Amino acid sequence: MPIFYNKVNRISNPRENNSPRKYYPVAKSIRRMKSKDVAQFIARETTLNPMEAEMAIAQLREAVLFFLKQGYTVSLGDWATFRVTLNSTGADTEAECTAARIKNVNPHCMFGKEFQRELQKVEFQLGSTMDSNRSNTKPEEGSGASGTGDPGDVTP
Repeated sequence: MPIFYNKVNRISNPRENNSPRKYYPVAKSIRRMKSKDVAQFIARETTLNPMEAEMAIAQLREAVLFFLKQGYTVSLGDWATFRVTLNSTGADTEAECTAARIKNVNPHCMFGKEFQRELQKVEFQLGSTMDSNRSNTKPEEGSGASGTGDPGDVTP
C-alpha cells in the first residue's frame, strides 16, 4: 500500500519576506491507528492475545517514560532510541545557568538506520486517488483496520 500525499502551495523560505511560493508534496494519513489496532496486529503475528499485546504496548510506554525521567537514553535494539532534549533560555554567566531556565523537556525518538532504509522503499500516490484506492483494498478480517479513526489526518 502506498503513502498518499497532497500538493501544498507554501512559501519556499519562511525566513525571507518575499520568498517565492512553491508546491510541496505533504504526506496524507489514511487514518490514525490506535494502540488497540496495533495490539490486534501484534496478536496475529505472535502468541500473545490482543489484551496481552495491548498491555505490552502500555508497559513499553511506561518503561520508556520511567527511564527517560531517570536521565537514561533508551535503546530498543536497532529499531529506535529515545532520549530527551531541553528548551531553555540562555544565561550570560555559568552561575546564572540553572534548572530554572529550562522551559520544556522534549522527548526525541531516533529511528535506526535499517528502519529508515525500509521506510525509504515505500511507494507514493497522490491523495486525490486515496478514496478509490481504499475501496479496492479491503483490510483483512479482524485486522482492526476498519471502524472509526481520523480519516484525512495530514502530517505536515
